[in-house]
Amino acid sequence: MKRLIDGAKYVNADIVLRHTPDDPYLYWEGIDSLIKKHIDGNFDFSYMHNVPLGSSLEVINLQALETSHRNGGQKHRSELCSLYIYENKKKFKIYRFIPEKFLQRPELRLTVDTPQDLLVARLIYNSLGNSGKPIPLKRIIKFLDENPEVAKINSDVPLGVSRIWNGFK
Repeated sequence: MKRLIDGAKYVNADIVLRHTPDDPYLYWEGIDSLIKKHIDGNFDFSYMHNVPLGSSLEVINLQALETSHRNGGQKHRSELCSLYIYENKKKFKIYRFIPEKFLQRPELRLTVDTPQDLLVARLIYNSLGNSGKPIPLKRIIKFLDENPEVAKINSDVPLGVSRIWNGFK
């Protein structure tokens, strides 16, 4: 978390767009809408809700990060940058971006935390990534729906802490 704060200050940013590198299939098509809603609504924290695990991202105000760092414990100062906000929802103004129904597939894993996840990511890329351009999330979901054996490969991997942000209701 301190690296995020220091990086934001270094470039004079007052908001941080956060996405982790172990999530190769970001819902990039929704980034502009999420940021616009965050800024227009003067939110402290904004996130994409119910998209496949690993395709979401967060927009966090620098002030909210500093509050989390100052008031949180060691676990809040780790890579779980939004955990303090999640545990203290009433102290922050939060926006939950809800995408179109087709994209609301939280049961799908598009993160790479396990060997099974890596296999799924590679199968998606080998089938859809030939152009070298970002793959739209709709295409990935359609591919997984048409190839349920691929989605099944990592369907039994426990969610763990990487899903903590999805606890926002």
